[in-house]
Amino acid sequence: MRRHGALACALAGLVAATAVGTSQASPGDVDDGCFVVRQGRGIVTVVAEGVVFGRFFSGRVSIDDLTPEDAKAPRVFGDTRVQEITETRVLYSGQNVRFRVSGKFRLRVFAVDTDLSFVGNGHAVVTSADYLDAGEYSADATSFCEDGFEPLPDLPKRVSIGSASTD
Repeated sequence: MRRHGALACALAGLVAATAVGTSQASPGDVDDGCFVVRQGRGIVTVVAEGVVFGRFFSGRVSIDDLTPEDAKAPRVFGDTRVQEITETRVLYSGQNVRFRVSGKFRLRVFAVDTDLSFVGNGHAVVTSADYLDAGEYSADATSFCEDGFEPLPDLPKRVSIGSASTD
């Protein structure tokens, strides 16, 4: 699975580089950060602006599209149950689920065997939700999340991503 984490980081960097190359930068722009979860078991919440993609073996993901009027609709594959919570928030459940979200969003994954990569700005909250061998995460922008991995904590921990936080 370590190879998958490195591949996910490389793909996230490619997506981010493409997005940066196609948008116009303005003074005061913030530096993107990265956030990676490997073999996670528990709850991962990301509130941010950027690009996230991931997968999990079994569980659910709630996606709240904070800019539903843009053309960047969330994509989810492999879900067996879909429940519309609000006009902008949808809950997807199943096994072997894959997802991709871009723009401004709030994403919450409660699952086992979660692999997730994010590039952009915002924050995450991670917790093992009392699972043993809960996996690990990194928000080490210096190494683009290749280093600095820590175990998912027992208690919820907020992690800043990038140079600005999107609340």
